[in-house]
Amino acid sequence: MGLPDFLFLLSQQKDRSAGNQHGTKPQHDRLIIPGRRRHGGRRVGGLVVCLDRHIAHIIEPGLAVEEAIVGSQSVVALLGGHAVTVAAGDVAEAAAVHIVAGQRIQNRQAVLDEAAVLGRVDAQSGQRNDDLSAGLAVLGAPAAEAAGKAGLSVLLFEKQNLGGVCLNEGCIPTKTLLYSAKTYDGVRHASKYAVNVPEVSFDLAKIIARKSKVVRKLVLGVKGKLASNNVTVVNGEAYIIDKNTVRCGEDSYECENLIICTGSETFIPPFAGIDTVDYWTHRDALDNKELPASLAIVGGGVIGMEFASFFSSLGVQVTVVEMLDEILNGMDKELSALLRAEYAKRGVKFLLSTKVTSLSPNDGGVAVAYENAEGTGSVVAEKILMSVGRRPVTKGFGLENLGLVLTERGNVAVNNKMQASVPGVYVCGDLTGFSLLAHTAVREAEVAVHAILDKEDTMSYRAIPGVVYTNPEIAGVGQTEESLLAKGIPFHVIKLPMAYSGRFVAENEGVNGMCKVFIGEDKTILGAHVLGNPASEIITPVSYTHLRAHETRSNL
Repeated sequence: MGLPDFLFLLSQQKDRSAGNQHGTKPQHDRLIIPGRRRHGGRRVGGLVVCLDRHIAHIIEPGLAVEEAIVGSQSVVALLGGHAVTVAAGDVAEAAAVHIVAGQRIQNRQAVLDEAAVLGRVDAQSGQRNDDLSAGLAVLGAPAAEAAGKAGLSVLLFEKQNLGGVCLNEGCIPTKTLLYSAKTYDGVRHASKYAVNVPEVSFDLAKIIARKSKVVRKLVLGVKGKLASNNVTVVNGEAYIIDKNTVRCGEDSYECENLIICTGSETFIPPFAGIDTVDYWTHRDALDNKELPASLAIVGGGVIGMEFASFFSSLGVQVTVVEMLDEILNGMDKELSALLRAEYAKRGVKFLLSTKVTSLSPNDGGVAVAYENAEGTGSVVAEKILMSVGRRPVTKGFGLENLGLVLTERGNVAVNNKMQASVPGVYVCGDLTGFSLLAHTAVREAEVAVHAILDKEDTMSYRAIPGVVYTNPEIAGVGQTEESLLAKGIPFHVIKLPMAYSGRFVAENEGVNGMCKVFIGEDKTILGAHVLGNPASEIITPVSYTHLRAHETRSNL
């Protein structure tokens, strides 16, 4: 193993009680090095401790240095057969140090001077200035992970569960439920594929239990990745004091850079009578273990249609009330209409261009009063699911203390490096208002970390794929026909039946789908949209082709 160019050793201040007296959280030791275990050692609290001489500790790659190291006479790290020794007293006082193989550092000021060159510590005060990621949404974890991989000291604040909305109460649990429903649908129609199944049933409680198991497994995976990349997770609700200070509970933390990734929350319209009924949000629908006989869904967007797919597959009578003239706003209208027609054949009822006017209890259920071009009416259902949309979380964590410039729609304005109007502050995900999709947020977080590292990178929104995991799936990337017409962009459309795909024909007996591709005057792909299984897999290479085409044209 070759020697690294330099090593960062981020360590606690010697006076550990002083920080606590002022409400400041003690900093954690960090040694990020390639290393190896010394023969005869044993693992203790994440360290390998040499048994023959108690004054030495051998540290494995990327592991945190525990407080047990303080008070030892020296710290020894084996690097490719070479020993690097640092006096323990200086290690305790130094905030960062550039260690050279074979060098013994004993002078405190020399350590601080060396660290100051690297920009990680003030040479006079010895105060540590770390990069801190304040994230409550899924992208907080990837941002923190990316920063940790780059060798930055990272704190990640999380008031609930790691992974944010997408992993805990959004994409992942929803897709898990939908896969169970899709499997059930497949078995019910197995005879189309010459497979006879005499009796088909499902267990909703076990479907929900499996969903919870999948979420727990992935949350643990996120936790493990953060730990392996030296990210310190602070459990609690963070509050921003200023761009360099974040408070959590009674402790305050200082930082050089702040990444804000607070995600979004369910928007509940102030319908008349909303407080008189027991309505569901997506959280309630995800954890419900008893099927209602009927379900009214207010909102025919992605969330509404995915739950319409799930519950209708399990035999629930579903009615979707949508204020716009078509479901799935933002997707290709022609394909959305075809998907709606497919679900109408299965018994799902749709009320389009319909405005909800009030809600009221009705014989153990809920009455949804509405009005449209045909007049007024009402839908009565055992349960009602509110899925009219989501809005960014902007309150409760001190965002107003930063004085950031906002857009006309109230989102935080950022440049193509995800930098806000205040230096050192980066904003990613739903707060920017560009795209309320987890994969968009992950990419934004990557760009933000690269900006902190002075690594050239910019954010592009040209090729963000979107998938609705109904059965059949619908997916799209780039411009839709409606957006091209609205912008006055010339285009040529190619429509192909999914029967052109051999795999589609083999796996989808008795059904069809469509693929639409929009081509610009310069022959580049402006947008592509697919209806039919597996649209989620088809759209990925199309997205890459779309992005590469734009990059090539820009370079030319």
